Amino acid sequence: LLQLSRDRVPAVRQSATFGLALAGGSGAADALVTLATRDTVARVRLTALSRLQALWMMQPCAEHILSLASRTMDAVIPVRCQLFATLATCPMPTTSCLAELLCRGLRDANAVVRAECRAMVWAWVDFDGGNSAQGLLSLLQNLKS
Repeated sequence: LLQLSRDRVPAVRQSATFGLALAGGSGAADALVTLATRDTVARVRLTALSRLQALWMMQPCAEHILSLASRTMDAVIPVRCQLFATLATCPMPTTSCLAELLCRGLRDANAVVRAECRAMVWAWVDFDGGNSAQGLLSLLQNLKS
């Protein structure tokens, strides 16, 4: 599967994402993140993000959030939407990219992307029973100014 995820044919790479998500584990997650962040074909990036979301619903993981944050600038709207939907399945990150991630998502030119980012924020608040809400509210207040 890892070899198929590096195939030169986009349809093969896209198909490999389903197997990687089923296989699970850190190697599969790494390959899916690579496809989601570096593939030149939008449908492969979109599918990889979708499969990461499915994988992370079973085993949440925050270690790849910094890598995925680069996709907030993706030219393809569905990829940006799926990015925030995927990140909503993880606990709120404590990385330095959090402010930039929220700023880009909440200020996106597309209303659907902004809505997905807001849904991600609410999912993060709900994820830990609201314990991170105060820190998140403080961060959002700083972004407002």
